[in-house]
Amino acid sequence: MATLFEKVFNNLSNRDEIEALQKIKAELEQANARAENAEAQVGKLQGDLAAANDRAAQAMSSGLGNEDRAASAEASNSTLNGLLNDMKAQVAEMQQRNTLLQNISDTKSEQIAFLQGELEGAKYKDYTVVAGDSLSAIAQKVLGNGGRWKDIFNANKEKIADPNMIRPGMVIKVPSH
Repeated sequence: MATLFEKVFNNLSNRDEIEALQKIKAELEQANARAENAEAQVGKLQGDLAAANDRAAQAMSSGLGNEDRAASAEASNSTLNGLLNDMKAQVAEMQQRNTLLQNISDTKSEQIAFLQGELEGAKYKDYTVVAGDSLSAIAQKVLGNGGRWKDIFNANKEKIADPNMIRPGMVIKVPSH
């Protein structure tokens, strides 16, 4: 059973984990926004590239003194191809980072959920009611204070409708402190 210090330390660590997870999620949202922006730029570059290809094809087909225009269109086409490839590489890199951040976020969420469950479980211990028990007798026996029967009742409202009606064999939760 964990000491009070360990419980407090675990709770503080849990808060730190939650803050770290929130930072990761914010980074993930920013990275997703950058990836969407890069994908939009890729789409625009693809449109520009198609237009440059059309201009180059027109210039080459007309061929009447348009060598300069054809050369210019080919240069534009080459530049746009380079930009498009660069943008595609950036998008792929962003997607990899997004995947990594999402995996980290998922792992941290699972760890936090586990720690929260452990912390909740450490707050209570099970007690099996025996003949002659009452909530105040259990509070006195387990907690050292019969006046804490309400704490036991509140922890077991789903099982106990009336605090005067507990039965031997019932397993109830009792605060561990």
